[in-house]
Amino acid sequence: MSQILNKIKKHYIGAQAEYLIRERENQGHYGPQWAKNKTLHNYTDSLILSCLTEQERQTFRQKAWQCKEFDTYVALDPVNRAQRLLEVINTNECPDNILEPLICDSWCYSEHDLDSRQIFAKIFAEFKNCTHFLKTKRRLPQLFTVYRAGSEDGICWTIDKSIAIRLQNRPPLFRLPKPEFLQREVSRDDVICYMYNTEEKDIIILPQSDKKGESHAE
Repeated sequence: MSQILNKIKKHYIGAQAEYLIRERENQGHYGPQWAKNKTLHNYTDSLILSCLTEQERQTFRQKAWQCKEFDTYVALDPVNRAQRLLEVINTNECPDNILEPLICDSWCYSEHDLDSRQIFAKIFAEFKNCTHFLKTKRRLPQLFTVYRAGSEDGICWTIDKSIAIRLQNRPPLFRLPKPEFLQREVSRDDVICYMYNTEEKDIIILPQSDKKGESHAE
C-alpha cells in the first residue's frame, strides 16, 4: 500500500477513511502498476482523497503540516494544488530536495484553471535555475522539436508528437473550438524543466512575454 494511504491510517483514525481504503483494495485498484509506482502523487491516491469530506481532508492536512510532510500537504487538494504549493514555498521551510520535484509533481496532477496556471508561471520563473530543473534539462539534446495542442503563449509542450496530436483530437469541453497543433524548434536553454518521467513528457517553456512570471495559458 502506498505511503500516503499508510499516513491516512496513521494520522486519521476515522472509520470512513478505513472503509474507503478497504473498498479500493477489494475492488482491485491496487494492481501491478500500483505496486511498482513508488511516487507519492498518483491517480489512485487522488481517488481516495477526493472521497474524503472537506473536514476530513482539513484534519489530515493539519497533521501533514504539523509533521512537515509538505508533499502530503500539497497532494491533499487536487483542485487547489497550485495554491497549496505556493503556501509551502512561502514558508521557506521545505527542503530543496523535496520542494523542487514537488513543483513538477504538483504541475502534473493539478487542475489547470486560469488561477493555477498563473501561479505556476510565477513558480517556474522563480525556480528556473534550481538544481532539479537543471538536472532534467541535461536529458535533452541541445536542439530539438517540441509539439503542443493549444496557443503559442502556452508553457506546456511535449517532445512526443503523438501526444500533442492526441490532445488536439480529444473530445472538446464546453464546445470549445479544436485547439491548434503547433510545433517549433527549441534549444535546451529555452527549457525551464523536462518532466521525462510522466506520460505526456511535459516540456516547460515560458513565452518571451512571460519570462518574469506574467499570466499565460497552459
